[in-house]
Formats: sequence, C-alpha cells, structure tokens
Amino acid sequence: MLDEELVIQGCRQLDAVAQKHLYCHFAPTMLRVCMRYASNQDDAKDIMQEGFIKVFLHFGKFEAKGSLEGWLKRIMINTAITHYKKNKTWNEQLRNNQTEGKVEKTYLDYINGEDAEDIWERYLDLEPSLLLETIQTLPNVFRVVFNMYFMEKMKHKEIAEILQIDEITSRTRLIRARKLIQQKIEALIANKSF
Repeated sequence: MLDEELVIQGCRQLDAVAQKHLYCHFAPTMLRVCMRYASNQDDAKDIMQEGFIKVFLHFGKFEAKGSLEGWLKRIMINTAITHYKKNKTWNEQLRNNQTEGKVEKTYLDYINGEDAEDIWERYLDLEPSLLLETIQTLPNVFRVVFNMYFMEKMKHKEIAEILQIDEITSRTRLIRARKLIQQKIEALIANKSF
C-alpha cells in the first residue's frame, strides 16, 4: 500500500525509491489518461514517460492543496497537449481540414438543427475498450478536442485558449469527432465485429 505522505516527502528529496513507488502506483492510471490523447500505445507510453520526467523535475511545485493524483493527471494532460502541438501531422491535418471545407460543412449541419445528442448518448454505455479504440482512430485535431471536452470537462473557451484556436473551431472539431465516432461504431455494430 502506498503511504502517500512518505512518498511525497521522498520525491521532494529526490529519493529514487520514493519516485519508483510513485511511478509504480500511478503509472497504470496515467497511462489510461495518455491513451485517450495518443493514437497508439507506444505514443501514450512516450507521453507518460515525458510526463513523469516533468513530475520528478518539478515535484517541489506540488503544494498538496489538491490530490496528488489530480496533479499528476494535469501534468499528463498538459504533456499530451504539448506533444500534440509539436506533432507535424497535427499541423498538416489542420491545414487539410480547413482547406477542404469539411469542418465548416459539419458546423453548418449542426446549426441547421441536426441533433446528435440522442444518438451520442447510446455510445457512452459501450464497452470502454471499444470506445477508446474508436477514439484513438480519430485524427489528432479531433481527438484532442474530444478528450478535453468530454473527459477533462473543459469548456470550449478554455480549449480554444490552450490550443490557440477559435471557440467555433473547438466546437466544430468536437462535432466532427462525434460524427466520426458515431460512423465507426455504427459500422462495427452493423458488422458485429466486436
């Protein structure tokens, strides 16, 4: 069992044993967080490793006002977003989606009254691994906004500020992510391949 206070004190003193206990205890949970932002397990492991390096380098900044797990999760999410921003593919996908008009059409469909809420609710009860696999197939620009909105409960204004995009862009990416997930899951259900 993890004695959190002893581990926190040890990590502040750069004690390798305490760092190992922290890592072993929280790595499975943090990997699940990173998996939501990554397109595959290798990328998620890279993000998690980079996140834990940041944790150990900046452990002195942990003020113990909130939970240790919450602080670790925030670092992992920020690391995933930084990874996402650095990714060349992200910039290419962004340019392609903007120039092809895909996002704008989806947004117009949405404001013209297409209601995906009822349809979307059906998928939230699916087996988590199926939903995670489907989310991981999304292009980066959609997957990150989807996770920030649904998993991290961020508002579009906050997402827009973090990703340095417009709020409308955040909304349209979320709509597009939901539609892509819907299409993929409905195809799986039709083919009964799960």
